[in-house]
Amino acid sequence: MSRADRKRFLTPFFVVAGAAILRLAASRGDFWLDEIWSWTFARQAASALDIFTRFPHDNNHILNTLFLYFLGDRPDWIVYRIPSVLAGIGTVILAGLIGRQTSRLTAATAMLLTGGSFLLVLYNSEARGYGLVIFFALLSLYVVDQYIRRSSWALAVIFALAAVLGLLSHLTYVHGYAGILLWSVYRFSTPWRGWRGFLADLARCHALPLAALLALYFGYVRRMNVGGGPPYSLADVLVSTLSLTVGGPETGRAAVVVGLLAGLVVLVSLVALVRGHRDQLLLFGTAIILSPTLLLLADRPPALFPRYFLVPIALFLLLLGRLLAAIYRRGLAGKLGYFVLLLAFLCANGVHIAGLLRYGRGHYLDALRYMAEHTSSPIVSIGGDHDFRNGTVVNFYAHYLPPHKHVVYDERAAWPAGGSEWFLIHSQSQDHVPLAAIVARGARYRLVKDYPFAALSGWHWYVYHNTDYPSQE
Repeated sequence: MSRADRKRFLTPFFVVAGAAILRLAASRGDFWLDEIWSWTFARQAASALDIFTRFPHDNNHILNTLFLYFLGDRPDWIVYRIPSVLAGIGTVILAGLIGRQTSRLTAATAMLLTGGSFLLVLYNSEARGYGLVIFFALLSLYVVDQYIRRSSWALAVIFALAAVLGLLSHLTYVHGYAGILLWSVYRFSTPWRGWRGFLADLARCHALPLAALLALYFGYVRRMNVGGGPPYSLADVLVSTLSLTVGGPETGRAAVVVGLLAGLVVLVSLVALVRGHRDQLLLFGTAIILSPTLLLLADRPPALFPRYFLVPIALFLLLLGRLLAAIYRRGLAGKLGYFVLLLAFLCANGVHIAGLLRYGRGHYLDALRYMAEHTSSPIVSIGGDHDFRNGTVVNFYAHYLPPHKHVVYDERAAWPAGGSEWFLIHSQSQDHVPLAAIVARGARYRLVKDYPFAALSGWHWYVYHNTDYPSQE
């Protein structure tokens, strides 16, 4: 093997290996509420069919819940994250394969961007449907592109299955599928194929996905319950999403500046398609901007988070890889600009990833162990500021405490006289400043411990002890 061949092989190998290590490292640490919620659906299901029919809920990401169901009840819950980790590794590989259609440099750049993206590392390492939906969106794009180049039944079947699995991973797959559908219809309608060829291509690739989409909508989406979330400003969510996409802060004035710059880069990336890939403007413009905009206008969701835009974000990173590669080819200044911009992206995202590896999605088991160790009674009595969120997490981790400690979560409706011994306050804000002492439901508490989280997934737990109980410290 020549030096050039070794370089062509080793570069993507090391990028994929690095991406895999990041995702495996990020998959360590505690389950958080939404993962536990999905796990609960899987444990309550009497059969795999129940997951399609019994739990029409926005936290039931069907394909992921099926994985949880078939994996069974395991004490090592990290196993439940393996499908997402594998999908995340596959996403980086697919980014390279898609980028390779333009150039080797584009492929390497796209792999670095997707491999080092904080948002992708975060959602590629938790037991939910987001890592899966990104993978199937990119797989669909890659396969349909191959089908357009050399149509075959095998490619059509692979595309159709990828599209159906994407829909079952998460409903936000529709953003990618909308762009792929319009783009493929345009590409199928070439004169040399004729009407018969056009209809045959359309039926081969899209009959099954469209049928699955209709069945999913009428049989599932129309009955779906939404778990909800905190009140939000659409502008704030969009700013946070754009800023985090390039590694900027989640909130604050800096997020606004970075978000506006990222939005400008999105537009420049789309406009750049006019030169050499004008037909793909239909694909990326629909998936990144048009489809999310239309859905937001048609039905303002009760909860909105940056993770709902992960498919458009992944597709944007493909475009960004192409844009950076084009900058590289503009002489010495272009090469310098390429390395500066790529390094800035990786370093900014690396700061977020470092926080994720350090703090994870919270330290709930550590908090329960602390409360159990500092409780003299065999009964560990706990209350909190949100019964569903705190209670669900407490009850999940209670099984991992020593058998001589029995955890009881006291809900507001069954609040004991004198209050619980422990009280939990949760916050998803990195800027939250806890009070040193509080009065909760008539009982007085003081802050004794706090357990941070990184960002987006999970929350910060503040542990308060009832001052009327004897100190166990």
